Amino acid sequence: MSSTNTTLTTHSPEQVRDQAILQPRYWPGLVLVGLYWIVLIALRSQDLVISTVFMSSMAASALLALLITIWWLTNRSIHSRDRLFSFLAVVGGGILAYILCDPSVGGIGLVLLGVPLAISAWLLWMFLMKSRPVTIQRIGLLVVLVIVWGSFVTVRVEGVDGSNNATPRKTAI
Repeated sequence: MSSTNTTLTTHSPEQVRDQAILQPRYWPGLVLVGLYWIVLIALRSQDLVISTVFMSSMAASALLALLITIWWLTNRSIHSRDRLFSFLAVVGGGILAYILCDPSVGGIGLVLLGVPLAISAWLLWMFLMKSRPVTIQRIGLLVVLVIVWGSFVTVRVEGVDGSNNATPRKTAI
């Protein structure tokens, strides 16, 4: 007669929590970003009054920023240092872009287009690099944000037409 030992593996609550922390969840943020772009495209495709499109776009950008901020800062699946680093990188990049950009772009241009683009690029980068080392995630995030925010430093807006479409022009740095 032979006996076989089967051992049940039990995990403590701390081990389960640590495993959950190792697997960051980005889907809620990506869903919010996707919904934002769907709403923006839907607004632009309708024949609405320019003020309605402008105010709706501004509200959608502000709502996206608010919801992403709340989600990101309360996202326990990502280490608090990484959450703070990423958040400060996005906000700091926006502030620096505001200081360096042409007055024709200004705060309105950054809120209407810069914030959603930076959030989209940030979350997409973090999602694609979630299995990479933290150092690569952080350095890559800084590069992505320099590209996004830096693009607003290199343009000036020549005006807006009746459809609320800006006429950008490259500037010399």
